[in-house]
Amino acid sequence: MRILFIGSEPLIQPYEILTKAPGVYGVRFSGAGFRGCYVAFVNSYYADKATSFVKNEYFIVQPELAEVLMRL
Repeated sequence: MRILFIGSEPLIQPYEILTKAPGVYGVRFSGAGFRGCYVAFVNSYYADKATSFVKNEYFIVQPELAEVLMRL
């Protein structure tokens, strides 16, 4: 995504985190504007580990935004 200069840091960071999560085979950002989403292909054996990894890493790079999301 950086190579194409698409998105902002709050959109790029989750993509980069997902690509490093355990058991993730691939990640794609889908949608346009402010209502996009990420689609990740994850080995079901690693689903819980991948989820925890993404949450923990996102709190490190976007603590204020992650705190808001946890309240939803």
